[in-house]
Amino acid sequence: MRLTLIIVLLLTPCAVFAALTGCIEDMEAISQVSKFRVLGIQADPPEIAPGESTQMRALFADPQELGITVMWFPVEGLITPSSMASSQMDLVWFPAVTEVMNGIASYGSNIAVPSDYLNDLPTDKCSDEAGENWREDSACKKTVTMFILACAGGEIDPQITSAIGSIQTALQQFLAKEITSAELESIITAAFSTMEGTLGSFEEMNDIEALCQGEGAEAIISTKTFKVSFSDHKNAVPQIDNLSLEIDDAWIVNTPWTEPGEPPVFTCNGENGCRDGAEIHAYLTPDSFQTYLKKEFDVWKTVDERTYISWFTDGGNFDADRSGNNGEVDDPFEVTWIPPRDGGVFTLWAVSHDIRGGVDWKRYTISAVVP
Repeated sequence: MRLTLIIVLLLTPCAVFAALTGCIEDMEAISQVSKFRVLGIQADPPEIAPGESTQMRALFADPQELGITVMWFPVEGLITPSSMASSQMDLVWFPAVTEVMNGIASYGSNIAVPSDYLNDLPTDKCSDEAGENWREDSACKKTVTMFILACAGGEIDPQITSAIGSIQTALQQFLAKEITSAELESIITAAFSTMEGTLGSFEEMNDIEALCQGEGAEAIISTKTFKVSFSDHKNAVPQIDNLSLEIDDAWIVNTPWTEPGEPPVFTCNGENGCRDGAEIHAYLTPDSFQTYLKKEFDVWKTVDERTYISWFTDGGNFDADRSGNNGEVDDPFEVTWIPPRDGGVFTLWAVSHDIRGGVDWKRYTISAVVP
């Protein structure tokens, strides 16, 4: 069996990847998709109040068509993926296995938190007596973390659910002190590979092939968080409004993969195959540009939320792995896509992010033709 284990923390994907693997000059660009990848994980909305719910989704690329199965694991708190009307005995968040359809896996139903979820917050910091902006204080918010195990080209061993106790212990150890990237990798992999519920070091781990069953199976472990708070400035996902390509000196709107329509055709101008690039502009919806309160040197300030788009493609390459704008609705997120020399039809993923954990995406098809 060949099993590839990748640790992905999606809050800062590039930084974590570099920290865990080191810098390799000839490494494939982050935006190039040639193998099984997780491209984004979304909690929608990424911040909720007690008694509200969020929906968890994950975006995968599977260019080799291995077939992907996803298991979602609980880490913290009394959470139910069913109904707020459930009895108190039902308020537990259980692991669930879901299939990936059209590149997307969902946690099945909304993830709801009980109305009393924040009742244990410190009253000296989290009450009207503590200050008018206490609702925005990080001490008055809880972070819920989801672990995700994705298996491509194989099946998840059903006994892996017995590792839940290890995962919870691993998170407690992770939060208890600052640790290095190597230690974090050891903790997470040990949690998933130790079936008896006790942690071991990276060298002492049990056989991690127990994660996925099947010859040539590959595994990815990812995490995603969302906030529970009383905030008046709750985060929302930064939604992609539209994407267009410059073709023959005109901007042609490209419809997402999930909507009907032919992909725009970009005719290369190179005399020896495709060598020039297609200019791409993407825009976010107006409500994607939010403001929120942030405490700086004991002074509360209203700041603009920063957004950016990460780019991925299964053919060609980009002149940048991600792009930002000046924070204005009518200012585009710009990138140049250079198709392969022989042209063809390719998939492009635009994954939007904000700095508070909001994620959204659209999938597009692009055609490049050699004259």
